[in-house]
Amino acid sequence: MQIIILGIEILGLSILVALVGLYVVRRAVGVDKLKHHHEVAGFIIGIVGTIYAVLLAFMVVVQWGKYQDASTLVTTEANVLGDISRMAEGLSPEQRLQVLTDLRDYSQLVVDDEWPALANGNSSDKVTDVLNKLWKSYVVEQKPQTPGDGAIYAESLRRLNELSDTRRLRINASRDLVPIMLWTLLIGGGVTTVAFTFFFGVNDVRAQFLMVAALTGEIAFILLLLIALDNPFKGTLSISADPIHEQADHIGSRILKGGF
Repeated sequence: MQIIILGIEILGLSILVALVGLYVVRRAVGVDKLKHHHEVAGFIIGIVGTIYAVLLAFMVVVQWGKYQDASTLVTTEANVLGDISRMAEGLSPEQRLQVLTDLRDYSQLVVDDEWPALANGNSSDKVTDVLNKLWKSYVVEQKPQTPGDGAIYAESLRRLNELSDTRRLRINASRDLVPIMLWTLLIGGGVTTVAFTFFFGVNDVRAQFLMVAALTGEIAFILLLLIALDNPFKGTLSISADPIHEQADHIGSRILKGGF
């Protein structure tokens, strides 16, 4: 709710500043003088507006793609957790309990400890410790005895590798932010585009005010959307940890039941 209020305040402030700027230019220069520059100003704003529109569209596509990729990583991580837990049924009772317990702890710590840290691009040392413990239980403690055990063991190691890789990619997705220089270009381009509209003299001041307000609001809203999508694990649009939380509950219930 706070982000919505903040967004409305930023939109309102942006529109207010733009309208004040338009009013000042009209009073300082005069409508008649502004009309003499329509041909040149129209040509320039056409170029500036086109370049800026292409840049905005490109950024929205890139940021939305990054958001979807991060969402896919979370779903993949949850699926891999489920796969490893099911393949653990081929282990001895003691080893199966150990693996399932580690998987449950990993899932729960990702939700409780690492997910809040992702908002700042950080990871959880507790999750890393549990993951290392899980690796140790496979690499050091497990010794396949039959060809069937060997096949399950090899596939489990492959999925464990996938789990580690997916977690690393998820953490990197929270750190892959838009550079400051690009934000400067985006904001500066928006200000420049809106400022060019001040140099048109429209007889009906109310009509020009409405047009400038609409353009400013649209640009400000797109910039707010880019900010919301910048870190997929932060803010109102943040990706949910529900898929991993569901796996934690499912694995926990299996531990209580002693298996499937």
